[in-house]
Amino acid sequence: MTDRTRRLVAATALATTLVAGAAAGPAVAAPPTTSRQRQAAGIAYLKQRGNIEIDRRLGALTTLRGVVTDATHLTDADRRSLLTTIDDDTTGLTALKAKIDNDTDLATARADVKSIVTAYRVYVLLEPKVHLVRAADASSALGDAFGTLATKLQTRIDAAKQAGKDVTAAQAALDDLQAKVADATGKAAPIPGQVVPLTPAGYPGNRPTLVAARGTMLLVKADYEAARTDAKNVVNALR
Repeated sequence: MTDRTRRLVAATALATTLVAGAAAGPAVAAPPTTSRQRQAAGIAYLKQRGNIEIDRRLGALTTLRGVVTDATHLTDADRRSLLTTIDDDTTGLTALKAKIDNDTDLATARADVKSIVTAYRVYVLLEPKVHLVRAADASSALGDAFGTLATKLQTRIDAAKQAGKDVTAAQAALDDLQAKVADATGKAAPIPGQVVPLTPAGYPGNRPTLVAARGTMLLVKADYEAARTDAKNVVNALR
């Protein structure tokens, strides 16, 4: 056999080996084929997703607890109520995570993972509830601050009037300020009582209450912005 023939034979053998190897390919895990295997794969997936979603919510609850703890103007009753809900949800989700980790039945695991959302409603209910109650209670404190400011402005108006200055514009602006503040505090005051009792079991039926409260707080904000403008107008009118 010539050298050229030998090389051709060797090359042919190598090519045959490579083709055979390519056809075989790397080892690939076969998909679950039995009912038991499919159930085990489904449970494993649900456990993974459940742990991720619970950890996200536990992080959100930690943040909300800080918001409530640090809020300056929350009433004692509202603070206690919100903290109780946050702590109960934290305990419940922690226990649920342990239960999901130990689930061995697909239907049970599926129901447990679903309850992460339906039994707690951290994002769509508790989070807006915390921010609405905090804003409503802050509105009361802001109303008190405006009341103090109004008293001082009235004193200045009275002094200017005694000095013979025309205070018509200043008095009108102050009267409007007081009306706006009264409207704002009146609108905000009922909100904690409306949203604090809302529960996950009542969602989404109770969502309109949250939406209405959010709309009310936008009106409250507009009232206070108008009151600030009135205060500036009083000062300018007295110059």
